[in-house]
Amino acid sequence: MEWLKKLLQEQGVTLSDEQFEAVKKTAPEHMVPKNQYNAKAEEAEGLKAQLQQRDADIAALKKGAGENEELKKQLGELQAKHKAEGEAAAAELTQNRLNAAVEMALVTSGARNVKATKALLELDKVQLDGEQLLGLSEQIEALRSSQGFLFTSSEEGSQAPYNYQPKGGDKPNFSDEPQSMRSVIQEALASRMAKPQ
Repeated sequence: MEWLKKLLQEQGVTLSDEQFEAVKKTAPEHMVPKNQYNAKAEEAEGLKAQLQQRDADIAALKKGAGENEELKKQLGELQAKHKAEGEAAAAELTQNRLNAAVEMALVTSGARNVKATKALLELDKVQLDGEQLLGLSEQIEALRSSQGFLFTSSEEGSQAPYNYQPKGGDKPNFSDEPQSMRSVIQEALASRMAKPQ
């Protein structure tokens, strides 16, 4: 996570150690490390290659089967098995896409704890239509009104942890001229002496 700290510093954002630790704790809920992503992508490519090879094997068996009943039976069993596996893989992929879209919608709606909020949703009533979630916004609004503590308030902002601005941090008080320690102390003492007690 040092790369993130460096990136933020390059953009002029300075976080205290406590703030950075908070970012490190919550970041794994919203990001996937590159090595894990690459591993899953390689796994998906490998499975895709296996499916293509399997389809080629079935086509070769069909050509060589001819009138042999035993081979036709085996071929039918293989086709049924592969079709079931393909449907199961497609269903799992669809479910993963739905879960990711729901979690992203909860994050953008300001859910404080995505996992806890997601557990209260009736996900069987939510459908993914392309990039759009159907039936989720109503449930989020109902939860927001009945259990508002699960979401950040409007004063905090919908994504307060990501838009954090320290109080008074927008206008640094730097002078163009460096001052000696002596002049700084003298100014401080003079301003104290000028105030009535």
